[in-house]
Amino acid sequence: MKRIVVCVALLLLASYTFAQRIDETNGKHTQLYPTKDEPRGWAKPGGGGGQNLAYWGGPVIQNAKSVAIFWGPSWGTGNTLNATASELLGFFAQFGTTGEYKVITQYSGIQPASLTNTFWWDSSAPPTNVTDSALEAEVVKYFNQGGVADESTLYSVFLPPGSYSSYGS
Repeated sequence: MKRIVVCVALLLLASYTFAQRIDETNGKHTQLYPTKDEPRGWAKPGGGGGQNLAYWGGPVIQNAKSVAIFWGPSWGTGNTLNATASELLGFFAQFGTTGEYKVITQYSGIQPASLTNTFWWDSSAPPTNVTDSALEAEVVKYFNQGGVADESTLYSVFLPPGSYSSYGS
């Protein structure tokens, strides 16, 4: 009986060694278990045999665009963005023409295109802990400074190294 209890205790302790610990910059951490945290239908190694996407009649953004909002003084000097911000813009500019993006062009008229060359830089310093409401207010500030609201556009807010985004309002 003692052997069974010891074996069960060792097996329970061993399961924690398979968990992957992810530390966030705000000090919180998450444990991911490889068998429990995969969504249903997780892709198997080697791909799924080249099946096309299925369109079920929902709304589709046919000409996607992106606006990069750089928040904080460290994103550039004067009117010039730094190398990191420029590289992010370059990624968005080429992504809409890559093979990864072209996969979705089979889906109801989506057109390959450059996602952006549009950006806005707010040189004011964000708080260290940036809440959801602060991010929303920053996007509204972009609109109030002449930015155009568009339902086909993804607005991405990039924070400087000293700030982090937290969940909740």
